[in-house]
Amino acid sequence: MKKIIVSMLTLLFALVLPTQVTAASLETSVIPENTQWVLHFDVNAFASTQLSALLMKDDTSQFNKASRKISEKFKIDFLKDIAWITIFGQGKDKDKAAFCCRGNFNRDYLLSLLDKAITHRKIQYGKYNIHTWGSQFGAFANDHLILVSKNENMIKNVLDVIDGKKKNLRAGKMMPYLKEIPKNAFFKAIADDVSSIAGNHGKTVILKNTSMVFFIALEKNGNLKLKIKMTTDSADTAKNIEQIVNGLIALAKIQHKEDDSRLALLNAVNISLRGNIVQMELSVPSKEFIDIISHGKRTSHFKQ
Repeated sequence: MKKIIVSMLTLLFALVLPTQVTAASLETSVIPENTQWVLHFDVNAFASTQLSALLMKDDTSQFNKASRKISEKFKIDFLKDIAWITIFGQGKDKDKAAFCCRGNFNRDYLLSLLDKAITHRKIQYGKYNIHTWGSQFGAFANDHLILVSKNENMIKNVLDVIDGKKKNLRAGKMMPYLKEIPKNAFFKAIADDVSSIAGNHGKTVILKNTSMVFFIALEKNGNLKLKIKMTTDSADTAKNIEQIVNGLIALAKIQHKEDDSRLALLNAVNISLRGNIVQMELSVPSKEFIDIISHGKRTSHFKQ
């Protein structure tokens, strides 16, 4: 990792990622009951943030570049046409994951792109057409909801959930944790039985003994707030994780002792324990955050 400070921020995300994304709230009606992890990016909520405006203002930002590519290829204005993106699955197997996206789409144009693929074919499933191309499967659940997966049965399973033929996430054990997440969070991630999802990475102390974890990102009054909450197997494990994270922060402070901006960011990380639960929180002005991680231009301290 090129910067420990960046790795600390990455840690907040990596702990909940299952593989190597009013406001448009999470639609549990499209997610199967036995889902083990969920990533939800509320584009509507994100589009109203200062963070979004700053990223779009910077032509060199990766977010801006990705948005332009999406617009060019799919004729979609990412921030205006997409309501939300949800990715969910079971375990670490990518074939047991699905991508769902709600928005305003040019359905005919998107289907015309599929028609150009030599391997494209249709599979009839009840009232739906499941499209397959290369190693992908996809379907329009309706004009505004797209499903994509590497597994045909996963697509069928989600369609059955949408039609009410199978139970959705509201019947699953992750639901109580989802209810804790603020509705105004533009990004939220939750995972159950983290060690099995992490695979080889699950051998680390942090992941091996963590059961449930959630991560959220939201903006309030121009401040970006990041929070991760981990439920571990015991209070001792929670204490060990706290010590590991504090050790990483201390190491980062040594490496960046002459960089006031990154030191301020590290000092703003707050870690707390409650029994077997570990929480890490960070609050920083969105503008300061963008300057630090993108350009390192920040020269003034933000308030903790």
